[in-house]
Amino acid sequence: MFAVAALMTGNALERRLEDIIGKNTTEMYNSQMNVNADLAIQLMATLTFTVGFVMTIFAILQLHFLTVYLADPVVGGFTIGAACHVFASQMPKLIGVQIAPRSGPFGLLKLPYFLFDFVALLGEANLCVVIISVISIVILMVGKYILNPLIQQRIRIPMPFELLVMIAGTLMAYIFELNVKQKVAIVGLIPSKLPMPTIPDFNHFSAFILDAVVIAIVIYSVTVSVGKVFAKKHGYHINPSQELKAMAICQLVGGFLSCHPASASLSRALVNSELGATSELSSVVAALVVLLVILLVGPLLYYLPTCVLVSVIVVALQRMFLRATEVTQYWKTSKIDLLIWLVSFLGTFLWNVSQGLGVAIAFAVLTVIIRTQWPKAVILGGMEDTELYKDSHRYSGSLISPTIAIYRYDAPLLFLNSNSFINKALDIVDDKLKMLNEKEKLYLIIDASGFTYIDYTGIERLKDLSQELKIRNVEMFVAASKAEARILFAKCNIYKVIPSTNFFPSVHDAVLFANAQQMKQKNICKERNTIDYAFTQHL
Repeated sequence: MFAVAALMTGNALERRLEDIIGKNTTEMYNSQMNVNADLAIQLMATLTFTVGFVMTIFAILQLHFLTVYLADPVVGGFTIGAACHVFASQMPKLIGVQIAPRSGPFGLLKLPYFLFDFVALLGEANLCVVIISVISIVILMVGKYILNPLIQQRIRIPMPFELLVMIAGTLMAYIFELNVKQKVAIVGLIPSKLPMPTIPDFNHFSAFILDAVVIAIVIYSVTVSVGKVFAKKHGYHINPSQELKAMAICQLVGGFLSCHPASASLSRALVNSELGATSELSSVVAALVVLLVILLVGPLLYYLPTCVLVSVIVVALQRMFLRATEVTQYWKTSKIDLLIWLVSFLGTFLWNVSQGLGVAIAFAVLTVIIRTQWPKAVILGGMEDTELYKDSHRYSGSLISPTIAIYRYDAPLLFLNSNSFINKALDIVDDKLKMLNEKEKLYLIIDASGFTYIDYTGIERLKDLSQELKIRNVEMFVAASKAEARILFAKCNIYKVIPSTNFFPSVHDAVLFANAQQMKQKNICKERNTIDYAFTQHL
């Protein structure tokens, strides 16, 4: 997922560079254009600081709960869509061509346009670059999925095939002068010193704020998710609020050191865990090794072919693409989750990473609203020789009384769905009344255990339903309501409309009372019939 954060960062920088220099920003990556490179680094530092600022605001306001909106289907579809963007951004370097970015209205169809241009430029591919890319990818795939599992049966440390391929590629490019004779792009000069601390350019702060919010949410969500995975594996707990504060500090400090926004990486954390690391000291050692590489090894990678480096990135993306298999599970379990996944993927694929994530979250929230507004309404039936009442459609053996309707509404009773609640209740009552004669009385028992929450409008609709049922000569009981609901009932004076004697602690108690009322009514009718008969005989 760090690749996703990197892609979002790159997109934000690209848009800002377009605003500043007003031309094709692919030139930014040309090592000879020092002005654009320096500007890009300056913008990177500003963006990193802005991300840290956003995380600081989140930490102060205790907004770490926002990650709950990144549901698994949202993250799954977004990850695959973002992986497509990452892969597409590397494809030109695999064949040695350059493609100018373009898009449709509002930035739509950027990736489809890119793929169309890529296919059109296949005839201009550099054959030497293609051969190097294919060989590198094959070696990396074989090493990662075939050789390393065999090697790790004997030793715990995996063979660093990525490093071996990079060394071999660098030697080949240096010996055969591939950058001169075959026009193979190379990494070029890598600074062998750390940059001096600089103050971010706050003139670009407002331009980056929206991108920073999205990047901050993604980075924090990924970091917490990775932390939870290994917390579960090793038997400890993490504090999301503390993680947010730590990430904010990292970004703020990194903003003064020309750093890329920092994020956790599942693959790197997994390697660290498999090697037996149990503390933050392993990160210190890894950082020192990276520092040595920057100071000592950097100049040795001057002739490293860019296509070899890209091959390493492409192979690393395989883990992200494997998440596409989640679709089959969503198809089996929840069509709504499947739809969220598809919208998340298509929004990211057809638009862009940041916008796609926004579309996915908005659609996921919309599905929650829709499911709350039109939830499942259940008619319950009694299970024989028990006090349990189950969905009569799912349990064919459940017993349904002709004069008692038990109705459960599986959602909070809110202003959103209160009208739907009444309409479904009246439909049930009307269907029951059609099967009764005029002398039989119908009882509607509302199983309130499904009301996880109820607001003022919901209580008012309960009153309205009671009045509607009185017109139909139907008596309404409310059973199994939660303590919070009972408190609201008292505050909203519901007992002035619905007698307190019509509220019961359980559905079974309400059923017993309704049966008792029916027996009482039958006895009264019998007595009346007896009196009428005696009076008739007397006459």
